[in-house]
Amino acid sequence: MYPSQTTPQPPTTNGQEPPFVPPSAPFVEPSLGQQPPKKSKKKLVFIIVGVILLLAVIAAAVTYKFWYQNPDKVVTDAIVNTIRADKATFSSQLNVEGDTPFQMSVNGAGTRTAVTTDVDVSGKVEENDFSVKGSLLYDEKGDIYVKARNLAEIAEKVPQETKTLQDAVSEFVTKIDNNWIRFTPDNKTVPEEASAVQSCMQKANDTIKNDNSYIMDIYNAYEDHRFIKITEELGTKNGSMGYVVTSDFETLKDFGRAVKESRIFKQLHDCDNSIDFNPDDWKQQESTTNDRIELWVDRWTHQMTGLNVTSEEKNDTTQKVTVTSQFDFNKEVTITTPDQSLSVDDVSQAFERLMMAWYMESSMNGAKNQSSMDTSRFQAL
Repeated sequence: MYPSQTTPQPPTTNGQEPPFVPPSAPFVEPSLGQQPPKKSKKKLVFIIVGVILLLAVIAAAVTYKFWYQNPDKVVTDAIVNTIRADKATFSSQLNVEGDTPFQMSVNGAGTRTAVTTDVDVSGKVEENDFSVKGSLLYDEKGDIYVKARNLAEIAEKVPQETKTLQDAVSEFVTKIDNNWIRFTPDNKTVPEEASAVQSCMQKANDTIKNDNSYIMDIYNAYEDHRFIKITEELGTKNGSMGYVVTSDFETLKDFGRAVKESRIFKQLHDCDNSIDFNPDDWKQQESTTNDRIELWVDRWTHQMTGLNVTSEEKNDTTQKVTVTSQFDFNKEVTITTPDQSLSVDDVSQAFERLMMAWYMESSMNGAKNQSSMDTSRFQAL
């Protein structure tokens, strides 16, 4: 048995209780192997991760500014992406000012195997306003479709001196106006040579569209000979960066030589030997116009979004040509062959009658002019 322990009582003073003194905590000797509590490492991990992320953001910003958005890279990417594109939609507006002003708009879409285009031309000829609309379609089989509209309205404005010519024009216009006309290699009225060229082109197109290495030849040619040069930066507008560009003539000739050695050119030339050019014969001449070319490129995808061209005569500022174009390489493109169309054979007879009537009227006018000249000479004598 241990002796009992009593808690000592503090002495009293004059019958009053002494002030309260809190008891001290008992001392406990640490046991063997017990360690003081460790500091948390979570804060340190978060700090390290934060620093790494910050450095990554800074590196990305520097890369974006000085490499990805480098003007030369942006323009080169735009050209290369255009060459390699599988599909695109486009819209262009042409405006000509001067002695014979007219406007033309072109809207279309294309893939590597097919193209469709709508054209609208309006202007003035001999104080007469005119407007012509037409469409062209090239399908995957290599057939070509053409359609013209507003022909009847134009024909009414062109005076015909003979009833025969009036009837021939009316017949032909009625036959083709607003109708698709189909050109295929098997058309009977198409010359045999032209039919062979179209058939060969179709086979070449099938080969090229199924083998990306053909397009890569052109891609590599431009990578090796970048003839487009930047002369001015236009800043950013509507998500696209703009540049005023020109071409380096000698580098352009080198690019032309490389293209001429490509398999695409050789295949097309084998089909039609009129498809040819010789860069060594190209001569740089002093321009008589002030030209400006603006190229607009999406700041993120580096795809071409716009191309604006202005050409103005140096000695006559009233003569001016302006072209404004927009491109979209992300829209889906579907090109459908027309369900109904006329073959060249279907319209050939009407066309032949038109040509015969026109020839007869021209001959009659020529005879009248000759007779007038002979009469004038006789009177002079």
